[in-house]
Amino acid sequence: MMEAIALSESVQFCKDIGVRRIIVESDSRELILHLQYCSSFLAHLEVILHDVVLGERLRLCGLWRLDVGGNKVSHEVARAYCLLSDMEVWLDDPPRWLESFILEDKKGL
Repeated sequence: MMEAIALSESVQFCKDIGVRRIIVESDSRELILHLQYCSSFLAHLEVILHDVVLGERLRLCGLWRLDVGGNKVSHEVARAYCLLSDMEVWLDDPPRWLESFILEDKKGL
């Protein structure tokens, strides 16, 4: 559920700053399947994901489902999102707490 909320807000942010193409990675099988097949969403996801699937001016270039351990960066960002009291934006450099997860994910490529 938190990944769906984070994805929805990320898509809105991308639209706001002019990003036109995105790639989505998630370890949530349910989330990726619903986005891939534009199937009817479960009630609690429908409102959240509606904008993602029907997003205007934004092209979804790829959807990938990863194993739970396959992308620690996205997992940590989703987890941190739950703890945020205000919006954070990282345009160039990631926050220091995320750097070790990025390096670990790069080693796995």
